[in-house]
Amino acid sequence: MSDRLLEDHPRPRFVEAPPSQAMSPADLAQTDTLIPDDLHGLWDIGPWCEVEELSGGAVNRVFSVKTSAGRYVLRRYCAGTAIQLNREARVTTWVRRHALPAISPMVSISGELHVERDGVCFALFPFADGAQKAAWDLTLEDATAVGDMLGSAAPGFGRLA
Repeated sequence: MSDRLLEDHPRPRFVEAPPSQAMSPADLAQTDTLIPDDLHGLWDIGPWCEVEELSGGAVNRVFSVKTSAGRYVLRRYCAGTAIQLNREARVTTWVRRHALPAISPMVSISGELHVERDGVCFALFPFADGAQKAAWDLTLEDATAVGDMLGSAAPGFGRLA
């Protein structure tokens, strides 16, 4: 893949919901059970100061998590088994090793990439600035660039099984 392709098409980015939706972890716990309280200590990122749901998640719910150590993204998976999610993590790792843009989940203090609570899986990711492009805003040039990128990576995908 050329350097130009990476420059023209940076890694996907998240779009923040309006600031009025920002809540402290305590407020979020009282108003919504989307994020179990015990998740707060499962990654070595310090105390959670603010949690904000982000818009634009195509399949899963995503939240911005601000701590004294920085900003992160918590993904609450709406579907997927541990086996499927571990395969996703292997694909992401492979993609990163081959210099393609991807963000891998962070390892929890217990060594897990995905944490399960009450049948729901969660993963924490480093935050990436920017905006996610909506599917209806994609152009033919965008689709061509994605096809080129995936085509260059395709020969290695068979080794992931």
